[in-house]
Amino acid sequence: VFMVTHDLAEGFNLGTRLLVFDKVRIDPQAPNAWGARITYDIPLNEARMAQLATGSDTNVYALRR
Repeated sequence: VFMVTHDLAEGFNLGTRLLVFDKVRIDPQAPNAWGARITYDIPLNEARMAQLATGSDTNVYALRR
């Protein structure tokens, strides 16, 4: 299941992975198609959530507080 949200608390509570997209990318080989590139794919398992909660990593988790 793929879900898009703008609510960080909802995303961290319901999600198991955090995908961060880069700016819109235009492909010169397909000028009528456009999209974005995934720049970060961060698993949100219990070990990672504990690491983020302790502040031992620079992250967006602090925005949730």
